[in-house]
Amino acid sequence: MAKRANATQAIACFAEYLSAARGQHGRQWATSFGRNLYCSVLSIFEQPPAALLGISLVVAIAVVRALTQYGITEGLQLKWPNDIYWKGRKLAGILIESLPRTTGGCDVIIGIGINGTLPPCAVMQISQPWVDISTITHAPLQRNALASTVLNTLLPVLSQFSTAGLAPFLPEWKQYDFLIDKTVTLHSPAGKIVRGILQGISEQGALLLRTEDGTICTYLSGEVSVRFA
Repeated sequence: MAKRANATQAIACFAEYLSAARGQHGRQWATSFGRNLYCSVLSIFEQPPAALLGISLVVAIAVVRALTQYGITEGLQLKWPNDIYWKGRKLAGILIESLPRTTGGCDVIIGIGINGTLPPCAVMQISQPWVDISTITHAPLQRNALASTVLNTLLPVLSQFSTAGLAPFLPEWKQYDFLIDKTVTLHSPAGKIVRGILQGISEQGALLLRTEDGTICTYLSGEVSVRFA
């Protein structure tokens, strides 16, 4: 797909099934033929990967907008850095990969998976609270309608992000932030475990965590779990 990207600013690919689906940190993503929405979008940016740190947050906001237009008007939440929840249960996930270009800038491959109608065999593979669109709407997933809504929402958002950065999207993230003011545990890529109360995100999209001694620490990556009382 990347070899064709020089002909256009974005290429989208939808799949009926993913035989080797993976999520954050290489985890397996439960898939079912023809029941969910699987989308990959290749977009070209003039900036290097280091300048696009907030892109997963922006894509998540675009997916929330699309789901709202689809008819899910309440209960949507954003979990840093790349998950969409509905009333505390995972509905969709995002995976971002960046490939530097020899001519400058980079290709960004955006993977989006949205639970449509999960069968019992797929549910058995899931180890966290989950939900699908059919459960929320009490109706079968209209994949073509959702696919077009996701693309029509995502592409303008990517264009705005490329010129204006993350700043215009910060109020919207705060509105849907699932983790704000919650006690959480963060597992860093280096294996460090940090506990504290989440204070939102920085202007660069980094996680802000107030630790037990009152220090506000900033994290650009990691896995966050919520500790419920």
